[in-house]
Amino acid sequence: SHAYTCTTYNKMVFEALPRPVPSDSTLTLKQRKRMAKTQHLAQMMEKHHLLLMESVTERSFIAPDIVQEKVIHNRVSGFKNAGVAALTNAIQPFSFYGDNLIILDKKFVNPISPGSTKKYFFQLQDTLYEGSDTVWVIAFRPAKGKVFMGLKGVLHLHSRHYAVQHVRAGPAFGNENFDMNIEQAYQFIPDTNGHGEGQWFPQQLNFELITARYPSPETGLRMTGHSFIRNAVPNAPLRFSDVNPEQPVIMM
Repeated sequence: SHAYTCTTYNKMVFEALPRPVPSDSTLTLKQRKRMAKTQHLAQMMEKHHLLLMESVTERSFIAPDIVQEKVIHNRVSGFKNAGVAALTNAIQPFSFYGDNLIILDKKFVNPISPGSTKKYFFQLQDTLYEGSDTVWVIAFRPAKGKVFMGLKGVLHLHSRHYAVQHVRAGPAFGNENFDMNIEQAYQFIPDTNGHGEGQWFPQQLNFELITARYPSPETGLRMTGHSFIRNAVPNAPLRFSDVNPEQPVIMM
């Protein structure tokens, strides 16, 4: 799509993941105090989130890369005047297309980009049917012996336009202290102007990020985000004068 507009509802939740230190008579006084703080934090986290952020935005896009989001509603925990908007699509790309996917500012090779069959291994797991359409469920991971910024996961490929209908993915080469997964679902939007057959558009974006030993060795962090996309206009009559590329986020 050359240009589109849509409304997004975004929610991000930050939760502490306390990991209590086992009680031991050999612990030093400093270690025992640190353990007591961790246990207190664990009790607090059973009742409260560390941070909750919500926003509603009006998103506009003009190819190739001009994006502007007008934040029409914004809330951070119990604060009335919040200067930071929850934009969960800032963690992951708005759509699962392009040669590279930028996730947390890192470029990952897209498994459905040209030439990806030389880097990725694909395995057909299932074949589903939706009326006269077919959905192929395909698992992917870096091919044996290939080391690059790759992903692993499962995608649902729809026979209508051979488009991605759903995908779950995460870094293929991670470590025990960091884990992240993204999930994207798409819906088919028929063309109402009679200029084409319609196209697939993002419907929901989710992610989960876990740091096992941050912000401290005893306390990790879980960050989850959800974006729900509504009122999508895939071929919006936008002009360059309608957006300001130097101001990608506008607080209304």
